[in-house]
Amino acid sequence: MNSNLVLTFFLSLLLSFFKGNAQANKSRSEKFENLFTYCYENGIFNGNVIIKKDGNILLNKSYGYANNAETKDLDNNSSFYLASLSKQFTAFSIALLENDEKLNYDDLVQQHLPDFPYPEVKISHLLYHTSGIPEYQRLINKQRKQFNSRFEQTGKKVTNSEIAKIMTKVKMPLQFESGSNFEYNNTGYVYLALIVEKVSDNSFSKFLRTRIFQPLKMDASGVIGDVNAISTIPAFKIDVFGKKVENTIPLFFSVYGDGGIYSSTSDLLKWDESLRNHTILSQDKSSILFDTPTIKTKEGPYGMGWFVRKLPFNGAKAVTHSGVFAGYTNSMFREIESNTTSIVLSNNSHKSNSEINRALVRILYDIPYELPKLKASTVLSKIIVSEGLKKAESFYELNKSSEKYDFSETEINRLGYDLLEIEKVNEAITFFEMNVKAYPNSPNVYDSLGEAYLKQGNTKEALKNYEIALEKDPKNTNAKKIIEKLTN
Repeated sequence: MNSNLVLTFFLSLLLSFFKGNAQANKSRSEKFENLFTYCYENGIFNGNVIIKKDGNILLNKSYGYANNAETKDLDNNSSFYLASLSKQFTAFSIALLENDEKLNYDDLVQQHLPDFPYPEVKISHLLYHTSGIPEYQRLINKQRKQFNSRFEQTGKKVTNSEIAKIMTKVKMPLQFESGSNFEYNNTGYVYLALIVEKVSDNSFSKFLRTRIFQPLKMDASGVIGDVNAISTIPAFKIDVFGKKVENTIPLFFSVYGDGGIYSSTSDLLKWDESLRNHTILSQDKSSILFDTPTIKTKEGPYGMGWFVRKLPFNGAKAVTHSGVFAGYTNSMFREIESNTTSIVLSNNSHKSNSEINRALVRILYDIPYELPKLKASTVLSKIIVSEGLKKAESFYELNKSSEKYDFSETEINRLGYDLLEIEKVNEAITFFEMNVKAYPNSPNVYDSLGEAYLKQGNTKEALKNYEIALEKDPKNTNAKKIIEKLTN
């Protein structure tokens, strides 16, 4: 090795050393700032964040805009639809009523809601997601067009009471014996909100307002659809053309308990502090919220409104939840004993929630972390629209092994379907074929490629790929039906 190469080699080592140490020596606040700035600048995140460690605020910041026209900045009083983060408030409302001695956790649901179609199910089963009752959202999705048409004609919305009537009418069987298993279920929390209303003789929104939000001065919080509701900021997604598209809650939808609550990072920080200080409910009563039931000799994963887990790196008890619906992508993390909390509210639809949360928690506990990967479906679609298919193909080939990007089977498949949706069939076929080359043992990639060829009108190639899909997965009934149709 000549002297110039030796010098270059050692200089690169020295630079790597200083870079590595600079990264290691960054404060937690700087790391959090780096994480969320990166996510915002790459279109992954638009929203508000509050993070505290041992009671000290490390980050309290807004990233992006409160409207799609980008004329109004977010602030920590901006109200976001919480989606499933709402469940903690529903469970806490039940705890307040139990403290008032108006119900017991082991009460049968029928004691309070006589028309409830499952006589063996208890309130505790609903709280812990161990009831086995069917998921109502499947029923809603099947009748989505009808509900939307009804709303357009009459203004009538789907409510908790209507969900309950539908469940009573169809009375589908339990999915498992109540208390014997865990399966996350939105229906249970819809019924819990109805129990709150029945037992308190108040609307769900008024109960929350008078018992939680007003006492804690949570002025940016409430229930969607309430006459006192304030406007939430709109949510959006980025389409394949790279443009913002408003992603709204369906107008016909007015169900709460499983979701339906809106709040801000500022208000949720007040809520977190009230839970720690036992402002509304005593320590003995509120600690029960974070206990989990025993299911078949094992501890269940869910308390009352929270997932509960023991942190693997310090053994501490923590509770978490996410909330994703109609473009809103939110999460909360709370270590119970150390006054450590993160609140992340986002109004842009993205697929990096778990990666952001993983990095966030690792930074909290000084563990090496990775930045979220940029999704192929987003990156490549922008290139296709702005620079053409060839440029996108070249970018993929050059970067498919890069740690910065997610070029997984799922992501390339998603890109293909995004392109099909906007009638870019040839482009979709190109990327489905790339997926076949990258994942030749996956039956799904052949099924998708077959679908694209069918849309193109190339029945020969469609049949060939559906046959491969069925060969690799004999349970693929969709492929079997299409093969039969194409060969008859």
